[in-house]
This record gives sequence, C-alpha cells and structure tokens, in this order.
Amino acid sequence: MFVACAVPIRRIDKLFIDAVDSLFHLNHPDIHYLLFFDQVKLQDPDSILNWKTFEEFLFDSVRWKNGQVVIASARSRRGLINSWNNSSELARNLFSGAELFFWASDHDLWHPDFLEFPLRIFRADNKSCARPTTLIVPQPGALHNGLISKIKGNLPHSLSKFYGIYSPGYSLYGVFKLGNFPRLPNVLLPDRLFISILCAKYSILGENCNEIKYLRRIIDSERFSINRQRRNLWASDTKKIYFGRGPWWASHLYIISKEFIINRIYKRDHDFSSEWFFIMVVGQIYKIKIIKKVIIRPVIKIVVSIKKAFSCFGNL
Repeated sequence: MFVACAVPIRRIDKLFIDAVDSLFHLNHPDIHYLLFFDQVKLQDPDSILNWKTFEEFLFDSVRWKNGQVVIASARSRRGLINSWNNSSELARNLFSGAELFFWASDHDLWHPDFLEFPLRIFRADNKSCARPTTLIVPQPGALHNGLISKIKGNLPHSLSKFYGIYSPGYSLYGVFKLGNFPRLPNVLLPDRLFISILCAKYSILGENCNEIKYLRRIIDSERFSINRQRRNLWASDTKKIYFGRGPWWASHLYIISKEFIINRIYKRDHDFSSEWFFIMVVGQIYKIKIIKKVIIRPVIKIVVSIKKAFSCFGNL
C-alpha cells in the first residue's frame, strides 16, 4: 500500500533529525515523505550547524536517493493548524495515489514496525462493517526525562465506543485510510474536535501490545496550556476573530451541534446518531470548570455519600 507522511516542522535541532531518521527507517518500502518547514529560519550558529548536519543526513539517506522525499517551506509563519493543514493539502497534490496517510511531529520517535498493525488491518476487507475503520493508532508510549512508559488505553467505555481507546492527542498521530486527506478545524484543542467529528461516521482502532510503536517526547517546557496553544496554533499576525479567543468548549459545542443538525436532520445521515451527539456534548460540558465545580462534583459527592449510607445500613 502506498503511504504518504507529512511532517510539519518548526525547528531544526537534534530532536528533529532523530525524528526524521526514525521515520526513514520504517519497515515499509512504499512511503513518500513531505517535510514541510513552517518558515524555519537559520538565525544563529547552532541552527546553521544543525541544518548542515541535517543536509548531510538527508542526502545520504536511501529515501532521498530513491526520490521519496519532498521538501517545502512556507513563505510566512503559518502556525501549527495551518502548517498541518497546508502539509496535508500539499501531500494530497503530490501523492495523489496514496492509500494511507499519517502526520508526524518534528520531535517524536517511531518504531520500524509502526505501520505493521495498520497495514495488516487495512489490507483486510472491512466494507461490511456498519462503521468502517478509517484511523488506526499504533501502540503509543511516552519519553519523559529519559524514562519510557507505555500509554494504556484507559478511556471509559462510553467514550471508547467512539474515540477508540486512546486520547485524541495520540489518535491524531495514527494512520488514516484515505477518503480525503484530514484537515484540522480552526479552533483551540483542534485534535479533540477533529476526532470527535470523525468518530461519528468511522471507527477508530487502537493497537494494544507490549511493544511501543510511537514514542511521544514529553518536554517540560512545552507542557500543555490554553495560552500556549493560542501562541502556537496561529501565527502572531493572524487575526484570531474566529475561535481563538473565546472558551474552547463553546466553539466545540457550536461546531458539534452544527454538524449534527446538518448531517442528521438536514441530510438524514443516521451515522450522526443521537447517542454520538449526547456523548460529545456531555464531554464538552464536563470540561467547563464552573459546571464541574458547582454541579458535577457536588452531585458525585452526594451519590457517593448515599452509597456509603446504604452500605452501612446493609451491614447492620
């Protein structure tokens, strides 16, 4: 199967070179790579030295010599969302015959057998399934302060029925079977909203094995925060009048509701089920801090107290 890989890049350092090296060593011959630089500039001696190291590595690699690597660069800073979407669109134009696609980061690591499980499953015919599998997530792990840990699929059943067993942040780095090349929505927490809408029509399958196939680097200085997302998702000169300033859950609720109304009510597409809509809406509401603090947590405490009371009464 012809596989396309797009790598949005915002820095040139050793982590980036290690990431591309691991990608080039995947055990599948028919992969083409797009290295998409988000206006990366060589502004100091270290970045110039890293670029020279990268050039030597690239020109000596078998993938480059076989014509399987394309390099592109944005003329102006795009930010992460546009960088991911531009790289996906360009990959669609460059690799029109691709059957599978995945995004890769510029600082993580991939096992040589990363594609083994997705290729095996996608080669099987699943056309008879009510909700065909369109995204497969190889076994993920985390690398933090030199320690490697396996990520376990621990989503509750009500969510795993739609999301699969891994969180959207890991699922987004899975392998897509292409109808259309994926695009991120222009919102905060775009991976969460993207997976939420994707799972209305398609199944997401996660691998569960002892061998880690995708290793995500956890960098303390790049810990998640909404403010950090606002800085990184959009370029500094972008007008964030869309969904960048308001609460992320409000934009998610709006878009999920719009998708449900358009697809279920207007288009009569029953894949967008009432159960899916309910689970997605509740999932967003649960993240609203004031509701979680004032309503949900007190209700949980009351329920727990009632259970304890009945338990004590039963022991009398």
